[in-house]
Amino acid sequence: MKIWTQGDYESERKMRGALLEGMDVIVQDQSDVLSRIEVLGPATGPVVRWMEEWGYPSTVTAQLMESSLVFSGNLFGKTVTPETLRQVIRSGTILERPGDGCQVKVSSVDGSSASVTPYGNSRLSNDPEPVGWDIISEVWSDSWDASRSP
Repeated sequence: MKIWTQGDYESERKMRGALLEGMDVIVQDQSDVLSRIEVLGPATGPVVRWMEEWGYPSTVTAQLMESSLVFSGNLFGKTVTPETLRQVIRSGTILERPGDGCQVKVSSVDGSSASVTPYGNSRLSNDPEPVGWDIISEVWSDSWDASRSP
């Protein structure tokens, strides 16, 4: 799911590949969808708007101390507060520190910090200062029903 929240070259390449494969399937199925696409002249001044709006954040700044992550920095372009944090980080969220691949799973969130446990084969090691953590749990978990637990 990370590809949908990124705007780098590799993600763009994969996105184009997925879209082109999808178009190939449509053409092979002899769909008339292509006949409904209006063809105009070349664009003289295209405006690129891909990924300009605030999307689901994929990184957050935090400092790991023992079994607690203390969050700081920005989310959705705003300073981290308990409210903005609750929109993204919840029990079950998995985060990864890119520097060493350490992964943690959030057990509970309290204000601007979260209790975490090691995830996978990770061992917890304290951060000397706040660092970027990638949010790697499923973005689609937001759409789970209220009756279903994560």
